[in-house]
Amino acid sequence: MQHSYFRQDRHSTGTIQSLTYTDSRPPEQRVSRIESDGHGMITYFGDDKLFPAPDKLVKTSLQKVFGERLSGLRVTLTGFVFSITEEDASWANPAGIGLDDSVKTVTIEIQVRIGGKDFSATVKDKFHGKVTQAELRSTLLKALIALNKNVSVWAYPDSP
Repeated sequence: MQHSYFRQDRHSTGTIQSLTYTDSRPPEQRVSRIESDGHGMITYFGDDKLFPAPDKLVKTSLQKVFGERLSGLRVTLTGFVFSITEEDASWANPAGIGLDDSVKTVTIEIQVRIGGKDFSATVKDKFHGKVTQAELRSTLLKALIALNKNVSVWAYPDSP
């Protein structure tokens, strides 16, 4: 099942002809999986569960914000981790009675290299019980905004 974490934008985005964009994420970041860390379960969302795929999502976000400032530069997506950690709450409700009151942490980490310089952003949001698509979208949007803010310090050095 694929999830769309951004609504489709009706405005066309101009393409930057001289932008070289590559996706060099490690293979394990491209596939969904579930792991146990001894304290709970971690669900990783790969390209098969995210729509649009992380490489297209990050590229589009950077192009919309920085446009021609990226012209002539090599942009590389070096990392994109989207995970939900569910803490083991069995100690709080040993009988397993009642509603899902477990604590879930949604973590999004994005790393890019632009013109040989590395930028990153990490956002973690905690939720109780079921995590909604709106909450996932919100966390993803915060991560993209944080990444763009980090890049903007380099792209616009004279801005206040």
